Amino acid sequence: MLRFAVLLCAIISLPSAALVKSNWKEFENDQSQLKAVVFLSSTCPCSRSHVSHLNQLSVSYPEMALYGVITDRLDAESESQLLSYYSAENFQFPVLKDQDQKLTIKYSALKTPHVVLLRRGKSGSYETLYEGGVSDKRDFEYAKKRFLAENLEAIRVGRKPRHRRGQSLGCYIRRFQ
Repeated sequence: MLRFAVLLCAIISLPSAALVKSNWKEFENDQSQLKAVVFLSSTCPCSRSHVSHLNQLSVSYPEMALYGVITDRLDAESESQLLSYYSAENFQFPVLKDQDQKLTIKYSALKTPHVVLLRRGKSGSYETLYEGGVSDKRDFEYAKKRFLAENLEAIRVGRKPRHRRGQSLGCYIRRFQ
């Protein structure tokens, strides 16, 4: 398995105009035992409904390094709108561009929000613990299962994650190829 940091070397962090909690070097050098990569879209109501919950998880589980991945197409026309959204929402975790969609393709992210929970092994490479939706509903307010939160809590108390996969129920991620 490719090392997680090597895989992400092509991803560019948001310009300094955005309110970003860390930059690319910090992400690349992040040696956290747990990392979660969540695929987000500024235009998807499903993705937007989960932002507060994701912010809460990033604070409640400091042992996890949570990184957002922008799935929106970034061009000269849309960049200022995107920067405004990702700043105004006051994300409590860093948000990265996946300009070449390397992560989107690697983890077969189909809809937003889609999360991949990773744990660093003794060799330094990351294994996937969970892949799928953040919750079992398009609108987080109505969620009965909170896949990411339930897995994080299980890990915190020394158990195996409760879920290996969960369905992502949001908006399709457009492929740019």
